[in-house]
Amino acid sequence: MPPQSEGEHWKLTPAEAHVLRLVAEGAPDEAIAAELKISLPAVRSRLQRFYDRTGLHGRRVVCWAKDHLGCCIQAA
Repeated sequence: MPPQSEGEHWKLTPAEAHVLRLVAEGAPDEAIAAELKISLPAVRSRLQRFYDRTGLHGRRVVCWAKDHLGCCIQAA
């Protein structure tokens, strides 16, 4: 479902939340994979599921993630 606005809140899976927390910190996909000890395709799959569900892509995802640390994305 595309967002009504970029400020919309979504319930994230724990896997999405881990990845998006690191996205908010500016980590590239390779660093996210290394930190979470998962494969690069797994990182990209989690991000793609989020993109598909929200309609957000690219820099909009980073902005959304930064804005939603602490509400949609809980600190690990």
